[in-house]
Amino acid sequence: MKKAIFSTLLLLSCSFVMQAQESFLTLVPTPAGYAESIREDIYIRPSRATASSSNRGEELDKAIDGDMSTIYHSSYNGMYGPVTLDFFFDNQAIEQLDYIVYNPRTSGSNGNFKEIEVQYSIKDDDVAPFKYRDYDFGGSSMPSIIFFDEPLRDVDQIRIIVKSGAGEGGRQFASCAEMQFYRKNPNNFDYATLFTDPSCSELKPDVTLDNIKQETNDFFRKLALDIYRDYYEPEFRVQEYQAYPEPTTLAQINKIARYGILDNPTGIYATRGEDIIVLVGNTDFFPSLAILTPGGRGERSVFSLRKGVNKIHAPHDGLMYILFHTLTGKEPPVKINIVTGTVNGYFDRDKHTANDWQRLLAQATFPYFDLKGKYAMMCFETAAYRDYCPNNGLEVIKSYDDLVYWEQEFQGMVKYNTLNQTRMVLLTGVMAPGVAAYASDYWTVYGSGSQEDLLDLSKLKSISSTVGGGAWMPAHEIGHVNQTRPGLKWLGMTEVTNNILSQYITIKWGVRSRLNDENIGGGKNRYQAATEEIVKAELPHNQHGDVFFKLVPFWQLKLYMMDVLDKEDFYKDVYQKVRTNPDPVKSAKGSTLDGMCQLEFVKIVCEVSELDMTEFFTDWGFLRPVSLTVSDYATNPFIVKQEDIDAVKAEIAAMNLPKPPVPAGKHIYEITDKNWQEFRP
Repeated sequence: MKKAIFSTLLLLSCSFVMQAQESFLTLVPTPAGYAESIREDIYIRPSRATASSSNRGEELDKAIDGDMSTIYHSSYNGMYGPVTLDFFFDNQAIEQLDYIVYNPRTSGSNGNFKEIEVQYSIKDDDVAPFKYRDYDFGGSSMPSIIFFDEPLRDVDQIRIIVKSGAGEGGRQFASCAEMQFYRKNPNNFDYATLFTDPSCSELKPDVTLDNIKQETNDFFRKLALDIYRDYYEPEFRVQEYQAYPEPTTLAQINKIARYGILDNPTGIYATRGEDIIVLVGNTDFFPSLAILTPGGRGERSVFSLRKGVNKIHAPHDGLMYILFHTLTGKEPPVKINIVTGTVNGYFDRDKHTANDWQRLLAQATFPYFDLKGKYAMMCFETAAYRDYCPNNGLEVIKSYDDLVYWEQEFQGMVKYNTLNQTRMVLLTGVMAPGVAAYASDYWTVYGSGSQEDLLDLSKLKSISSTVGGGAWMPAHEIGHVNQTRPGLKWLGMTEVTNNILSQYITIKWGVRSRLNDENIGGGKNRYQAATEEIVKAELPHNQHGDVFFKLVPFWQLKLYMMDVLDKEDFYKDVYQKVRTNPDPVKSAKGSTLDGMCQLEFVKIVCEVSELDMTEFFTDWGFLRPVSLTVSDYATNPFIVKQEDIDAVKAEIAAMNLPKPPVPAGKHIYEITDKNWQEFRP
């Protein structure tokens, strides 16, 4: 009897395998052949391109060379008026042009299009180019699509007038990696024959097996057959992806670097050379697909998506993400079915449990794995998760959610409703020699050797006499992203003011203060040495070379204002003033912009605290004249003139503020993490 049951099960198993191998992609070892039946839209390459402004070596022909790594860039002197980009289709029979894809540069953001005007001209028509429509791409780093309401026929020229673009230093630029022109393929598959919507993830209720077998397109016949037989596994392949606001918007409001763009992981990875078939459901928007190669320096390839069928040739291995950024982030989610690629899974704090963590981590086959929280997004080595947090991934992402939220809360982004709407991204990557981690727009990156300290919670929140706990590194790098600039990131402060947040986070987690407990030699801590070498030596604050010495007065403000005087919102309000006040400018009296930022900070502290803090800032050298050259990732002059110091002191005196209450015989520059209670008035 047992033998008969076993034989029956074996036959059923063999039957299942045979059906599967006649069936669909997820169960067939070599699905690439099916993807060949997908009809791609027809690319139309311009014969030539000219620009009214270009930088030498970055002319407009770089935007039609088929290479995303080369770019067109307008003159580095900036835009002094609109830049005109002309794309010609000489001697080509352009029967139909349906849409244009603008691909911004793949690294950096200078020149990303903002306001543009699109024009076109018709072959054998002497009339100047007709205006089609105005657009505003907002300086986004995501590809943008221009769909024509009606196809353009016999077009021989497209003109794009760039009226504004992203820039630095008050200048604007125009740049482009590739400008692509397409005609829809007339032989495209009609989803409505079998499926309920363009995502092709559900069959119409009346579809029969005979209907499916009659479909001539191999790919969609196989897909429909798998769905019909319930072989298709949609957990990660079919998802609704949320819209998010472009992080540039809040970066400008908060005067910080951009937060992340990887909020929509797919849980699927691409293999180099593989055809990735992405089926996008009904939507009026144009999300993008990013293929990210973890382990590098944030390299990514980004491809624009449109409703219906998208076929992408993967240029490299990598995890895939949907980039869906709009002006408001409140648009309806878009349903997307990623049919090819390999499922790796990801963990999402909002929809998975602690038990799911172990299941998903065990099933992952790619070297890297995504961990998604409410405020943080992590992509570390799969093996590192298995080694350092095999059972508690949920607790790990909760800890990083706390870290990211607390830094923003400390800076007043919660109080003033400017909390970033996209996540802070932490990646592991290859570091340059001597670099352990770095921060940039869109992510912070950490060397693979740091993963134990970052993923093992006993190390992340451990007490250490040298680094303030394992959390110092991520709090420091995330602090770089959160630095308000230029108001609290003036020259010489790049590795200083971010550590206000490092100190705050580590102490909040119960780690001993680095300033108080780190022995720097001679039995001295940072407080003692900084007081001797800056305050007692009457040294201008920015003239000292030790970033931790320069951190001391910023942290003492926290101890005195927030802990001693119970002004809990002190730094929240200071950061808000820095965000909302006009950026300082170079003084006519000779102080540099950075010098004026330092003086502006002094004034803001007095305004927010409603106390005359000039004595404290004089002690710490903020109100001492100085003229020196500072090396801070760039070398520039830092000048504070006595005339500007006198002017700021006069403004503060005019406020008629009281002196800070301090017990007799004490000075605020003496306050530390251990003695602050002695300063209560």
